[in-house]
Amino acid sequence: QEYQAGTMTTLEAELNVALASARTAKTATLLVRSAENLKREIAEITTELDQLAAGTGGDREQLLVRLERLRHSYRLGRHLTEPFQVVLAGRPNVGKSSLINALVGYDRAIVYDQPGTTRDAVSTETAFNGWPVNLTDTAGLRLTDDALETAGITRARAALNQADLGLLLFDVTEPLTDEDRELINMPTAKIIIAHKCDLGEPVEELAKLDPLCVSSVTGEGLEELMTRLQKELVPVEPGAGDCLVFTERLLKELLEYQKTVW
Repeated sequence: QEYQAGTMTTLEAELNVALASARTAKTATLLVRSAENLKREIAEITTELDQLAAGTGGDREQLLVRLERLRHSYRLGRHLTEPFQVVLAGRPNVGKSSLINALVGYDRAIVYDQPGTTRDAVSTETAFNGWPVNLTDTAGLRLTDDALETAGITRARAALNQADLGLLLFDVTEPLTDEDRELINMPTAKIIIAHKCDLGEPVEELAKLDPLCVSSVTGEGLEELMTRLQKELVPVEPGAGDCLVFTERLLKELLEYQKTVW
């Protein structure tokens, strides 16, 4: 109503919508802070654009750097309202469901001993250091004649391709297969995990990949995995003065500003 009455700016209206989608207190705080910083930043940018257009001042190169930095911030800013997508992938019975349970701290994923029982993606949302993360357990990757399982494997590969990060699990006691090597070579951000390390050391070929050794049974490596996961998703935590673009509308607006400067 305030927006329709003209007493609320577009950015303020977008902030209200975004806050309704914020998953954690941290992301809500970052949304409010970013909106305040963006309001000031956009005002300064538009002033400088006017100066450039009038030939009365402005630094074209510095303005382009400033605009590109803001556009780049959307990679993180969009996760103020949308969880990161982290996909667990590996052969059947490698322990993907068990690892999800260990990471979130309760039995969200159903664990079976029979390989190939997860035929579709099973997701659960959690948070690491205040950042929302959607963990997805996918069908085990292997050669199979089962049509339903094959369809699940196809969806698993698609999910991994679209993920922000892949957790690739390999059983320490099993030699790598061609399917494992294909998984390792997929062009996606990844953490390679030697799982079930309570059963022994990784086989030689796996050990050469410098995997993170984890046991969902004993908890070994879990803390290091969570630290690595957070660092992969958010390499640098935003500071008090940082601006995170959190809407596609503003992202497009910044692109138009760049075209004007060019």
